[in-house]
Amino acid sequence: MTDSYGFVTFDKQESIWDSDTDWAEIGRSIIANLSDDLRIFIFRDHQELIVTKQLQDTNEHKEWRIDPELEVLKKVPVATSRIQVRMVQLLYGGLMKKEKSDDVISVRQILIPCDDSPLKKLKCIVYEPKGKEREVLATVLLLHGGAFVFPALPYHYRLARYVAEHTGCRVFMPEYDLAPDSKPPVQHDEAFHIYSYLLNDADSQLIDPSRIAIMGDSAGGTLCAALCLRLKKEGIRLPSGQLLLYPSLDARFNSSSMKLYTDVPVCNAKAVDAYRKLCKSRFVEVPKEYSSPVEAESLAGMPPTYVETAEYDCLHDDGILYAKRLAKEHCEVVLNETRGTVHAYDMAKDSAVLKRSMERRVAFINELL
Repeated sequence: MTDSYGFVTFDKQESIWDSDTDWAEIGRSIIANLSDDLRIFIFRDHQELIVTKQLQDTNEHKEWRIDPELEVLKKVPVATSRIQVRMVQLLYGGLMKKEKSDDVISVRQILIPCDDSPLKKLKCIVYEPKGKEREVLATVLLLHGGAFVFPALPYHYRLARYVAEHTGCRVFMPEYDLAPDSKPPVQHDEAFHIYSYLLNDADSQLIDPSRIAIMGDSAGGTLCAALCLRLKKEGIRLPSGQLLLYPSLDARFNSSSMKLYTDVPVCNAKAVDAYRKLCKSRFVEVPKEYSSPVEAESLAGMPPTYVETAEYDCLHDDGILYAKRLAKEHCEVVLNETRGTVHAYDMAKDSAVLKRSMERRVAFINELL
């Protein structure tokens, strides 16, 4: 596929993907995540994509026992440069428009007023069980991950649909603004106003305010944990519980997993450092408990929490430390340490490990709400 420093060409017929679905979802991200040295040559009878790039080999450490069903994720390049981020934003930014209702789930889109957004409003997709569109339901607010720079990816939409189907909840997943154009704490302020909107407009949105859970993966987990701390500080009703999936919770970046996993698939310590620089503002300082909830002065009073970690993930220790602190401060916490997994392993949609985790996630929500 490539030599050390030569040309790289992509041909679907020669790819390692097992199916058209794999190529459509993961293969596209390869093209989207390449370096800024990318050229498209248009000839009279064909087009050719040529990239001068030495791809990073993430299969260097043979001792990693990554689940065989997740092997395909080793081939997903890690986008870190500004132009790579822009390309991913362009590629996936319009997915919300493509979501449609089916025989089980109704899908609609709403606009949520938000003064913190440059456009003063945020798009939000809503999933609800078919036939219950006019009923008051328990609610899940899903804040997608992506290091504050990436939009919701296909697996986020699958997760939202799955939760609505298997819990009977109404699921709201907003499009918050992204860095580097909108840098933290903008995303934290938007999450706060979205949650406040769901509480204050519960009647019009057919929400039971006593049964709201929040859920987020990676940076979405950061938003959830920080949101709970802010709500507690401001005396606003906390959600019934929170689910944090392979969350980013420790901005000190000195954990053992951060030092060890510098080149693992999907997300690694080098990438986290690049995203941190893209999100860093020269003008506004993000409150410590927003960017680093594990450093909060106190976690007492946090709602019941489900924490899920991936084994080969630079953020692995963030979730462990947060769960231990919750337990120490007498908060209810469930810890699911998955094995053989990498960050964002939800992308491997047919894997057995994801199926087990999905079942645990919805079981927690069902017991909670």
